[in-house]
Amino acid sequence: MGKMPSEKLDKTLKPLERPNVQTQAEKDLTFLCACVKNCNSMSKPISEELGITIGVARTRLYYIEKRLEKRDKNMDKNDLEEKSE
Repeated sequence: MGKMPSEKLDKTLKPLERPNVQTQAEKDLTFLCACVKNCNSMSKPISEELGITIGVARTRLYYIEKRLEKRDKNMDKNDLEEKSE
């Protein structure tokens, strides 16, 4: 698996701005983003706080983001189909 582009990581650090109810994946993503963003100010290392290494946390962020992007594309597609009917 290749390295994740830094711009992708920066994008994940923005708060999720979705009007709908957060899914568990989004809650996990928000939590992981907060941990990654604030790891310098935490009293314990991020790996101890999460019980996982930073590499695993970033990998999870990457895959959660991909799933959310796919879901958003499907939602957009469904919105277009509903409007065309």
